[in-house]
Amino acid sequence: MNYLVPYANESIFSWVVRYHLTCSVGHEKNTYQALFQQPKIRLHPYLPHSIGYLAGHGGLTAQHWLIQHTLYPLFQFFGHDAEQKLLSVMLHGTGNPVITANIPHARLNFSAGHRVCPLCLSEHRQITGTPMFDIRHQIPGLVVCPLHHCLLVVLANGDAGLDRRLTFHHASMTSHVYRVEHQMSTDFAQFCWDALALIKDKSCDLTLLHTHYRHQLMHRGFMTRSGQIRMAILVRAISEYYQDMVFDLERSFEFGERFLGPLIRDKTQTLNHPFKHMILGFWLFDNDPRGFLGQESPFQMMPAFNAPVVANDDRERILSLLSEELSMSQIETMTGRSRCYIRRLAELAGIKQCQ
Repeated sequence: MNYLVPYANESIFSWVVRYHLTCSVGHEKNTYQALFQQPKIRLHPYLPHSIGYLAGHGGLTAQHWLIQHTLYPLFQFFGHDAEQKLLSVMLHGTGNPVITANIPHARLNFSAGHRVCPLCLSEHRQITGTPMFDIRHQIPGLVVCPLHHCLLVVLANGDAGLDRRLTFHHASMTSHVYRVEHQMSTDFAQFCWDALALIKDKSCDLTLLHTHYRHQLMHRGFMTRSGQIRMAILVRAISEYYQDMVFDLERSFEFGERFLGPLIRDKTQTLNHPFKHMILGFWLFDNDPRGFLGQESPFQMMPAFNAPVVANDDRERILSLLSEELSMSQIETMTGRSRCYIRRLAELAGIKQCQ
């Protein structure tokens, strides 16, 4: 058994390339046969299959390869593996992980390929002698490396790209580095990195997460007291927030009701691509990924998932205002309660209310 240890955050494709260059002999099919017991296999940049065959390599379990060197934790956290079908496909190669994870259903058209930061690649080569593809750069939608504030390069992995070739070299790789001055793009990339690190060993109840989203929207004033979403105002707010952002998509999209509705509406809850959750969470949680876990942030106070919901009990205040002989119109304005509610409290307390 080979003990070539993967680097922290190294993608499985990157490790296989290093294995081929340092430990294998002959043609690439020999490497695939030795590692995956088949002469040909396509390794997806972040959801590869047949990982179970890597158990023991690098002294690691298959579960470690899955959690630490793929984006399975990201999709699992946001509900894409409730029945563990994705887990089975990625471990045993019994299907297509991309289809199993419902990625085509999202219709987001991300660029297909391995995303790399030229400066990370260069620095890693200088330090270790070999390049490395970072799994964090593979998070769908990212265009910036938060470490070096530069654009990521997409190395195509289809028939005209790397495909099954085990190499770090590609025609798309350039020595020119495009710096990104837009701080929000870098912050978003860092938010996604932090979120991935945070949720790797966590589970998520999508119903509670959905409720948490709505609590935060209520706190920000994007929902009415009756629980209706002020969708037009919400769409305008998010669209303005992201108006200068560029994402790794082959075509533009709009933050309309079709994009936001399934995330936050009660009656249209469906599986949503992690990218959509990241978009909503970055804005809703003020750039703090702990919001996905319902934790309090230094920048906002958020009710924990398991905390009891405290009712808005303002009866004492209303009775106090009635005793001061304020009119129902004034009390309605100050408390937001309806006149029927105020009148009923007055009747139960035996207070003669002013009109």
